[in-house]
Amino acid sequence: ESSSEPELQQRASGWYCDVCDCLLRDSASYLDHVNGKKHQRALGFSMRVERVDVSAVRERLSQISSERQARQAEVQRRAEVDPAQEWEARLEQAERAQEDERRAKRDRKRRRDDAPAVLEEADEEEDDDDAAEMNALMGFGSFGGSKKSDAALRRAVGFSSDPPRRRAAGSSRSCEACACVGGGGGEP
Repeated sequence: ESSSEPELQQRASGWYCDVCDCLLRDSASYLDHVNGKKHQRALGFSMRVERVDVSAVRERLSQISSERQARQAEVQRRAEVDPAQEWEARLEQAERAQEDERRAKRDRKRRRDDAPAVLEEADEEEDDDDAAEMNALMGFGSFGGSKKSDAALRRAVGFSSDPPRRRAAGSSRSCEACACVGGGGGEP
């Protein structure tokens, strides 16, 4: 029986099909309905059966047979292998995999850390060479670089190896009271 009224669904007793929106009196009629054409079409199933020839059936049977044989071979292989040996082999394989992963991670980190340093060094060398030439042309010394780079710059430009020292007014030595080269570190 078909009913789309909610009152009928509440008052009536029996089995209700939400898909087809119908009320059935007993379980036998409900099962017949669920397996019937109307309900199956409402679900989107066609009730047509695909025709299959003998070769397709034989192919499917051989596929099932080969799968079964593969499962039996696996069971037999596991029965022949000692469980302790298999466990040890799995542990060794897992340890090797972890070690390989750690190595790969370290290599990636090294490459990541080394790559910018190599690029920065090349850029710094180019910048140092350009800066050294410009400073030499303008008559400047270095701007607080290391002593090694200052000495290398002076040699490259042709200056003497010793930096010139500032001298206090009226004195031939460095001042002990101020922060000049060779001085005592205090202010004048």
